Amino acid sequence: MTKKERASSAQRVPAKRIKAPEVEAYDKVVETASLRELKLVSSSFDVKPEAHSENFPTWRPTYDCTLSSNYFVEELGLIFGSVKAEVRCKHGRASILTLKSQYVILYKVDGKPEEAAALKFMQRVARFSVYPYFRAHFAELCSQAGLNVPPLPILREGPRDIAKTVAAART
Repeated sequence: MTKKERASSAQRVPAKRIKAPEVEAYDKVVETASLRELKLVSSSFDVKPEAHSENFPTWRPTYDCTLSSNYFVEELGLIFGSVKAEVRCKHGRASILTLKSQYVILYKVDGKPEEAAALKFMQRVARFSVYPYFRAHFAELCSQAGLNVPPLPILREGPRDIAKTVAAART
């Protein structure tokens, strides 16, 4: 084997990555977590008469879905979260369509996960777990109100740098 062939074969062998303890703990939660409950606990839908004008292209919709609180019960392996979701459509400066909802979400985690990893898991996944239900709830209420509103867009998360997240957690 020539020197060039040895160098090229060495490059093909993937290096074993060493994970920070925080990342390993989080990965264990991800591997064992299962969604147990997701419940709508409150909802407020408000439609102004102007919403029936079918002037949808001029509406300015805004939406948000955020984790408002969470906690971990280590003895039971349960992660609880409360998620607030809201959509508001404006025409000019006036809100003509608003939906505010509150959800409770529960994940079961096997083993003995670290509390910080369990809470980080809920912070990352809760809103993505709840949002499809909120989106469907909004579509159903608009349909019942006789509004032909387009569906809410999908929820996206911006790019994140894992190395920076781990470094920040260590400081």
